[in-house]
Amino acid sequence: MVDFRPAYSLTVHKAQGMSIDRPYTIYEHEKMEHAMLYVALTRTRKMECVNFGDINILKPYTGSIYRVSIFNKSYIGSAKCVKERWAEHKQGKGSSQFIEALKHFGYKAFNWEVLETINYCDKNELYRLEDEYISEYNSIECGFNMRYNIKQNESEIKM
Repeated sequence: MVDFRPAYSLTVHKAQGMSIDRPYTIYEHEKMEHAMLYVALTRTRKMECVNFGDINILKPYTGSIYRVSIFNKSYIGSAKCVKERWAEHKQGKGSSQFIEALKHFGYKAFNWEVLETINYCDKNELYRLEDEYISEYNSIECGFNMRYNIKQNESEIKM
């Protein structure tokens, strides 16, 4: 029989000023500013209470990278639910080159395929993989993609 005990979580901001005398885990410590990590580490006087957790092990989300192509031109996209995303594309909302091509040739003229499906915990993982396929298919210069999701040589998402 597995022993279950009630547990809870809180942000570093909520923990500020607290003294914790039980073991606790700090997740995503590598993304924290120095001052925030200091606050998280100093909630106890016993360093044996501090654990560093790897949230990447969980990977609770599933997403797919897909390719829509016609005449050796591709559009690379990503979505949690590819069928829903494809339905949105087929409605023809927007004014990108890809949407204009869909309207001009009709969505049945395009080849629709899922390239890869992954589990991830941070949406940037999915965007990085999408960017790899955008690069592989050269779909910015010779396709329908307008830009990469993540600025090259940076870790922030373009908005």
